[in-house]
Amino acid sequence: MDNECLNYADIKDDRDYKPYLDAYQQGFLKESDIDTALIRLYEARVKLGMFDPPEMVPYTKIDEEELDSPAHRELARTVANESVVLLKNDGILPLKKRGIKIAVVSPVAEQTRYLLGNYNGGPTHTVSVMDGIKAEFPDAQVTFVSGTQFLRYEGDIVPASFLTTLDARPGLTAEFSTGEMWGPQRTVLAERPVIDLDLKAEDIPQDASGKHPLRIEWSGFLTPAETGDYTVGVRLQGGYARVEVDEKPLAHRWVGDQAPQVRAGHIHLEQGKKVHVKVGYGQDSAGPVKAQLIWSKYDPRPSPEAIQAAKNADVVVAVLGITSELEGEEMPVSEEGFKGGDRTSIDLPKPEEDLLEAVAAAGKPVVLVLANGSALAVNWANQHVNAILESWYPGEEGGTAIAQTLSGANNPAGRLPVTFYTGVDQLPPFEDYAMKGRTYRYFAGPLHALRGFKRVHLKSGESQNVRFELKDRDLSMVTEAGEPIIAEGKYSLSIGGGQPATGAPTVSGTFQVKGRKTLPE
Repeated sequence: MDNECLNYADIKDDRDYKPYLDAYQQGFLKESDIDTALIRLYEARVKLGMFDPPEMVPYTKIDEEELDSPAHRELARTVANESVVLLKNDGILPLKKRGIKIAVVSPVAEQTRYLLGNYNGGPTHTVSVMDGIKAEFPDAQVTFVSGTQFLRYEGDIVPASFLTTLDARPGLTAEFSTGEMWGPQRTVLAERPVIDLDLKAEDIPQDASGKHPLRIEWSGFLTPAETGDYTVGVRLQGGYARVEVDEKPLAHRWVGDQAPQVRAGHIHLEQGKKVHVKVGYGQDSAGPVKAQLIWSKYDPRPSPEAIQAAKNADVVVAVLGITSELEGEEMPVSEEGFKGGDRTSIDLPKPEEDLLEAVAAAGKPVVLVLANGSALAVNWANQHVNAILESWYPGEEGGTAIAQTLSGANNPAGRLPVTFYTGVDQLPPFEDYAMKGRTYRYFAGPLHALRGFKRVHLKSGESQNVRFELKDRDLSMVTEAGEPIIAEGKYSLSIGGGQPATGAPTVSGTFQVKGRKTLPE
């Protein structure tokens, strides 16, 4: 790697660079390799103008308003439109725009956070799927039902009557400190009991006010009055929060200065049995202050309201899938099929699969809109729903793009950039880093290689010739010895709207290659 992701503000010794020095001294790392990385890194910094006076740097002359210009918003919509992939359509799409009753069933369709994935910036506006559908179908009757508590993470502030400190007093103990955000190097500024966890800026003691990085930690016991599954988490703004129950991470995440968000997980609690709760909240710098310990009873089963909405509708639009709350980097996830931000199953999560089957049983046409950053196995849906749209995490104009695809204003021409397997049984073990069995290049189930595509815009009745040229690299393969070649033999070629033998309209043929040709690396 040319660059390593470290928080240099927290490093006080030589542990960031000493491994490279050791590798060089032991002969594992050449000085020329270090020079190559150094040159590339500093070339980027020079191009960015980091060593020039501001008046010489063209980027300093860009008006900030251009970052949110109408042209850029239109580009965001275009990119979202062109990324949508139509996986199935029996003719239900496009939907009529007038005199139609649409039931939108989804735990996320009225939200915007999921549209942005993760490691993202914060747009000034983001169009939800519901907002997009209402704008695109103004003369339709549109009803929204979440359908399940899965991915909802809603709740009320935990009442003081359920909280006790470690020394059996009512409430929790709050400790205010500064120093390392979560490490051992910190200075305690204040400590005091609180009745409940509902932090606002005015609740920070004078001894801790204005000190950054600021770290607040609440600890105590939570004792439920009823046995059941609960959603427990933090509603926060302007900082980082984490929740531990009996020393097990339940949720953690950074939230910026935008609207308050919830970070939560699910846990089974028993009546009268207390559990140890520890909640952390931190800020690197000044900003909005908000942290609340929240909870609610959790029931992921399909709601009766969703089934009734499906019965009353002409068509059901089910927006289902996964979000950055489930798949991401090193995070506690208490959902079946997920572990630490990784996935132990590629199936549609069970609560959503159950919801999809329940609304489909109402007998009305169903359009499934998938939300995801990685591939999903949608085997039941492929057999039983009328249409499937892959929307990914489509960005700030994602709701508009999805709605325009449903109405036919956008004709989806995207192609899957990753292989959609039928299940994890088609994949090698997660710990196996070899490429055998992975991606369309090495998976023994498609055995096809995409070698060209072109987006063509046609008016009604119009036709256009499209030319593809296969070059040496397009016909190449790599031997076990790592040598790129064109192998002798018979090749099949297919051109059309999708992979051969999938029902997509295609034409195919064969050609012969005589002799073997070795290609330059």
